[in-house]
Amino acid sequence: MKKSLLCMFLIFAACFSMTGCSSGKPADERPESITLRIATPPIGLGSVPGVGEAEISEMMEVAAERFSAQYTAFDVNFEINRYNYTDEKEQLLDKIGTEDAADIFYAGSWNTSAWAEQGWLVPLDDIIDDGLRSDISETLWRQNSYKGHVYVLPYQQLHNTLAVNKKMMEEAGLEEFIPEQDTIAHWSTEDFNTVFAELKESITDETTYVFMMYALNDQGDSHIMTLLQAMGGSLYDENGNFAVNTPEGIAALTWLKSLDEQGYVPENAENIEFVDVINLFYNGQMAICMSNLTNLWDYRDRGMEVFPVNFPSLDGRGYVVATTNGFCVFDNGDTKKFRRQRILSAISIQMRN
Repeated sequence: MKKSLLCMFLIFAACFSMTGCSSGKPADERPESITLRIATPPIGLGSVPGVGEAEISEMMEVAAERFSAQYTAFDVNFEINRYNYTDEKEQLLDKIGTEDAADIFYAGSWNTSAWAEQGWLVPLDDIIDDGLRSDISETLWRQNSYKGHVYVLPYQQLHNTLAVNKKMMEEAGLEEFIPEQDTIAHWSTEDFNTVFAELKESITDETTYVFMMYALNDQGDSHIMTLLQAMGGSLYDENGNFAVNTPEGIAALTWLKSLDEQGYVPENAENIEFVDVINLFYNGQMAICMSNLTNLWDYRDRGMEVFPVNFPSLDGRGYVVATTNGFCVFDNGDTKKFRRQRILSAISIQMRN
């Protein structure tokens, strides 16, 4: 728990260094007040020992209270904005450069390389000491780096699977494929074909679809690439290079094309992006869509009854897409700065105590 909270406190420190100012004031003078804006979608953490079901916004509120109570050099106030998963553009990106811009946000590693390329994010390398570096797998550090710099301080690893609308499965007479409560279904590629066909047969609305498909941009493309393993192939060759021009890869591409030909997926997927299929699933217009702990929490909030299933494989064991969530800092162009070492030293003392 201390190591996890240290991650939070360190990212707060990184933000302080961007938004605060150095203090040469007398000890009896009232500390300057600083407000830090933190943004996050409703990302669930699962069942936390000693806490129960929790999500990241709740944990951040606890961490912010503890930090404010211990840190005295500045009067630090936190504003935590919990926005809907599908409102990221309006609640996060559109506010960049405004007074309402987030200082810290909690997000996945999917988009951060593009945001770093835009110059929107602050590199976090100088707040990562040897102890923290060794506490987290180098694989995760690489996953959260761009051009040699760390832009996401990893806090939580997610396994992305698929979510299935349970009601639509029942209406299609597919109860045998529904797993026990709080378990993950495992379907072979042939099982998926059976489920797709029965769902299609039961759907009468022309604007409702069986399965997700999107290709407008690269958002969520890891999920589509995972489908390319449905016929037993690997995504990579022995040198780690992307390779789909194999018999198994060609069979998987042919299979994906057949999903479109049979009307299982939305038409003209080249004009559809990832968030569009998420919204279709929210609206009950799609039976199977991408999911992880974040989405499952959001589905529950919306009163939906869903269950997870792994991505298809020939043997039925399935695949997942592993990713991380963590803390990022926006470069909001602030000219005031703290001394980083002073903040980090204060946090180190607090954590030792």
